Amino acid sequence: MMEKLPETPEQMVTKVRVAIRRIGQGITLVAIFFLIRELYEQSGEIRNWRPTIAQFFLMSVLALAYAAALLILAFNWLTILSALIKDPLPKGPVLLSYTSTQIAKYIPGNFLHFVGRHAYLKNTGLSHKPIATASIYEIISLPVAAIIAICLAIPFVDSGRVGSWERADRTAIAGLIVVALTVVLAVIWYQCNTRAWKSASIVISRATGFMLFQGLVFSALLYAVSGSFVVLAIPVAIMSWLVGFVTIGAPGGIGVREALLINMLDSASANENVLIAALLFRVITTVGEIVLYAFGNVFLAKPNSRGE
Repeated sequence: MMEKLPETPEQMVTKVRVAIRRIGQGITLVAIFFLIRELYEQSGEIRNWRPTIAQFFLMSVLALAYAAALLILAFNWLTILSALIKDPLPKGPVLLSYTSTQIAKYIPGNFLHFVGRHAYLKNTGLSHKPIATASIYEIISLPVAAIIAICLAIPFVDSGRVGSWERADRTAIAGLIVVALTVVLAVIWYQCNTRAWKSASIVISRATGFMLFQGLVFSALLYAVSGSFVVLAIPVAIMSWLVGFVTIGAPGGIGVREALLINMLDSASANENVLIAALLFRVITTVGEIVLYAFGNVFLAKPNSRGE
C-alpha cells in the first residue's frame, strides 16, 4: 500500500479557504431561513402595509443619495491606488473600475467585484501588485471604518431602548476604538511615508462617513415605517453590514444583514416594522448600486476617460 503523501502548504491553505467558505455559506443559509420564517410570521402585516406617496418619494431620494455616497468609496479606491503608484493615474478608468464592478458582489462568493476591478485595471496597463495591494487595503479599511462609526454612534443611543446593549459600557467602546485605531496606524506604518499618512487618513475618514450615512439611511426608513426615530438603528445597521461583509459566501451580505437587523432591534421597535425597513433597505442599497453602475457607464466610460 502506497503511503499517503503529506499535504503541501498550498493544499492546506486551499482546504482552509474551502472550510471558511462553507461556514460562511452555512451562516447565510441559517440567516435566510430565519428571514423566511419572519416573513411568514409577519406576512399579514407586510401585506397590509401600503407605502404613501411621501414614503415612495423618501425611498427614491434615499436610493439616489446612497448611490452618491457609494462614489465616496469609489474615490477611496482611487486614493488608495494613487498612494501606491507614483505615476499619475487616469481618474476615469480607475473610478469606472469601481462603479462598473461593485454590483458583482451579489454574485455568490462575495468577492467577484474585487476580481472584476483587478481584471479591468490590468487591461488598462496597471501591474498586478499595486492592484492586489490596493484591494487588501480597501478590505482592511472598510471594517475599521465600520468599527469607528459604531463607536461614534453608540454614545448617542438612548439607554432605555437598547435592551441587551445596556452591557456595552465605556470600557468596551474605548476598547473598540483602540483596536480600530491600532489597525489604522499599523497600515499607515507599513506604508512608512508621509503620503501614506495623508491618504490613509482621508480613506478612513471618508469610509467612516459612509458607514454613518448608511446607518442614517436605515434609521430614516425605520422612522418612515414605524413613525418613531430609533437612534439604536444607526449602529445596528452598521454592525449588520460589517457582519455581512466578513461572512464569506454571503453575496452582498444578503440574509445575514436582514436577520441581524431584526434580531438586534426586537426590543427597540415592532418586528414587522423592522422587517419591512430591512427589506426596503436591501431594495434601496441594491437600486443605489444599479444607479452607480449606470452613472459610471454614462459619465465615466467616455473616450477621454479611458485615455483614448
